[in-house]
Amino acid sequence: MDKLVLLFFGCLVVFAQALDCPVCYNRYDYTSCTGVQTCHQSHDVCELTVHLKDFNSVEYICHSRVACYHHELTHFHHCEPTHMEKCTFCCHGVTECELQREELFGQYLTTTAAPVEQTTTTEEPTTTTTPTTTTTTPTTTTTTPTTTTTTPTTTTTTPTTTTTTPTTTTTTTTTTTTTTTTTPVPPNICIQCNVSEPCDAYTVQVTPPKLCDQQQPYCFTSIVQNQVEKDIYKGCADEDFCRLKWWEQTSTKPICLVIDYTGLDLDCTFCCTGVGCNLPVKPYDVTLVQFV
Repeated sequence: MDKLVLLFFGCLVVFAQALDCPVCYNRYDYTSCTGVQTCHQSHDVCELTVHLKDFNSVEYICHSRVACYHHELTHFHHCEPTHMEKCTFCCHGVTECELQREELFGQYLTTTAAPVEQTTTTEEPTTTTTPTTTTTTPTTTTTTPTTTTTTPTTTTTTPTTTTTTPTTTTTTTTTTTTTTTTTPVPPNICIQCNVSEPCDAYTVQVTPPKLCDQQQPYCFTSIVQNQVEKDIYKGCADEDFCRLKWWEQTSTKPICLVIDYTGLDLDCTFCCTGVGCNLPVKPYDVTLVQFV
């Protein structure tokens, strides 16, 4: 219990530190976001805006968590690249933002390159003619008589003796024993609602993530939806729950792995790791738990 309390206060210290967010040197190239800006203490999250109508140009600003998550919940799960002007995404720190960009532009967005005008210049070929001078040199041929000498060859045959040595082969059998050690998963800091009731949108936006206990170290989010209603559950879970509900029953369903759930009947559960990773209805792929 004392270790959990120390870990919880250690996490609070991390939150109090100044946050670093990326800076993009070329807004039309997401791989150029290698600069770093240090945010004011009132800002605790990095907000990425992708301008879909401007060739998927990208920009980062420091923002408050509540405001950014509100923008993300409004835009992300209904982000239509062919119909909307922009989409907003939230991340915490330079490393997490980089992983998020790679996932977004590797799977959902196709390009960030602005059109470049090209000018074609045609040069007329220049032909230079060099006069050729031919010089003829007379050739003198000298014939030398050839003398052939034949030397007799003597062949000597030596008898060959073959000796066979018996070979003894020794086979050694080696037995290898493999021991599998399971490493305990450290508890994560997750969005947690009342486990017996669905979460409401306001609670998800204003409730900070909390530290899970050692027995339930994973974050989870579940969505149960039909044509009439949609219920969302969030909290902490153990490995047995995640293996069954996420790995066996959800990760194999294509309908659960899409971005927009509008109009679909489904029952999906996701397990993830990372601070507040279960905030979105479907966590980012880079945070989802992978079981062997």
